[in-house]
Amino acid sequence: MKTISLKTIAGCILLSAASLQAAAQTQAQAPMTPIEQGGKKPIQKLTKGEVPKAVLDTFVYEYPAVVYYDWYGYPVLVEEADWYVIDPETYTNDSPEYYVTEFVANGTPQKVMYNKNGKKIATHRKMKEQCPKAVTDAFDKSAYKNWKLLNEKEEISQGKNQAKVYKFTVENGKEKHALYYGPQGTLLKDKKLKM
Repeated sequence: MKTISLKTIAGCILLSAASLQAAAQTQAQAPMTPIEQGGKKPIQKLTKGEVPKAVLDTFVYEYPAVVYYDWYGYPVLVEEADWYVIDPETYTNDSPEYYVTEFVANGTPQKVMYNKNGKKIATHRKMKEQCPKAVTDAFDKSAYKNWKLLNEKEEISQGKNQAKVYKFTVENGKEKHALYYGPQGTLLKDKKLKM
């Protein structure tokens, strides 16, 4: 019968410990998901097959030159009067009532919301030009005038009657708001956003 030396046992223990330490370091270095990091759940895009045909047909008819676009589901609007609010925080794949597509047309980022039947609810277009004077004057007189104005201004239009709303995004420390103004400078909605 062979005897195992104390050196052999010690060597095996050291090798086992080194292997466990290497495995622990590899696991610690593996990238964490946004959820593990305490962040938000990633927004799930819809495939074209998950978007109703009426919605796809309307989009292709209205924007035939757009090749690259993404689709997202959107829940029931809390208030029908909030047609101009598209909040990516509420995108959903779970039985959406509306469908939002994001794309770039003529060098301008846009979002369009449709209902299940393909009726356009709202078009959001990132603004490169100035807002109407009444809107900028109202903002300059508001409680947010000293907040940081982010480069996320949007002109939002509704369907065929082309009602317009202007969205400003402002930030102050750890607080962020989306401000929605009518064309005459009336503040329609002040929505606190998650940071």
